[in-house]
Amino acid sequence: MLDYREAVSVLLGAAAPLPVETVSSAEACGRILAADILAPRAFPDTPRSAVDGYALGDLESGSYRIREVLGAGEVPSGPLPPGVADAVMTGATVPEGCAAVARVEDVTIDGDTISIDHSVAAGDLVNPAGAEAESGARLLDAGRRLDPLRHAVLCHGGQGEVSVHRRPRVGLLVTGSELFAPGADHVPGKAYDCNRPYLQGVVEELGLECRVLGPLPDEPASLRCGLDELADTCDVVVSSGGVSVGKFDFMRPMLQSSGFELLVDRTNIRPGRPLLVARRDGRLFFGMPGYPFAFVVNTCLYLLPVLRKSAGFRRFGNEFRPARLTADARGRQGRWDVVRVGIDHGSEGLAATPLPDQRTSHFVPMVDCDGLLLVGPAAAGLSAGAQADVLDLAANPG
Repeated sequence: MLDYREAVSVLLGAAAPLPVETVSSAEACGRILAADILAPRAFPDTPRSAVDGYALGDLESGSYRIREVLGAGEVPSGPLPPGVADAVMTGATVPEGCAAVARVEDVTIDGDTISIDHSVAAGDLVNPAGAEAESGARLLDAGRRLDPLRHAVLCHGGQGEVSVHRRPRVGLLVTGSELFAPGADHVPGKAYDCNRPYLQGVVEELGLECRVLGPLPDEPASLRCGLDELADTCDVVVSSGGVSVGKFDFMRPMLQSSGFELLVDRTNIRPGRPLLVARRDGRLFFGMPGYPFAFVVNTCLYLLPVLRKSAGFRRFGNEFRPARLTADARGRQGRWDVVRVGIDHGSEGLAATPLPDQRTSHFVPMVDCDGLLLVGPAAAGLSAGAQADVLDLAANPG
């Protein structure tokens, strides 16, 4: 069994960003930039008025003759001489010779002249050319996801096309004759499938594609067909269930007979084992246990960093944050224990409280789970008041 850190290192070493493709800016929202975006020109490219007001030709005249009205995008007719003012709208280019801009509410208008009611300093309310960004400045970094705000910055820069990483295609093979879909009539002894909506949700949160097969019955022929179909069309394949050593666990021998190279064969983390990770033709296969909490642990700790790296994210590893424990957290020497915690974001930093129910078989407590606390193999547990590393699920989304 691999140590937690060893397993992460092996998996990230096996993952690589997918090839680059060019898309239009209109289609780029949600994609991962493959190259820095540089400013093609100064922003703004002309000096602009920051308000609705009057561009003044000097600061000494007692009154100013209004020459013209300039809206955003309009070009001044010429330099602005002393004693003259142009009415300018917010964002309008101010003419050469503009000493400052006075607000509309700070002037008195008398026909075609104005007088200033308040003192105005040189350069007031004028945004100089290049004040926002100089030509060639980096607007956006490679490896950043173009969320709606950054996508708007991209469009603000005038880019028509952009280089992005191809989205990884994720396939989910749900196994288990005992599973049926939410909304179906309850049958005693069976279980509703929640791993499917969970993985679909986190994959879509990353902006990736997810294809699902199943639930498939615990029968080798059906599972092999499903595995081959997803392996031929997806970059990463995930299975839910069928990876242990029970009577109906067929994934391990199936991988071995299908030409997969085994990269990870179990980890010393609980809950989460057994975890199988294999590779064939550059595609990765994650065989996960079907218990929902164990499935979530493996997704958060192992799968998501691989998907982020494959998608081209600049920061793809999980980021743990120090937190103060408010109660004891149990562990066992010789293995990594994952503890569900609630998190309080206080003024003195994070405080983590282990949830009362930590049983792997129980999934309902996840409704109160804000983070995952790792208790290392050197400790039998952590005491209240201790500092511990916590994976804040809100700070490490898909």
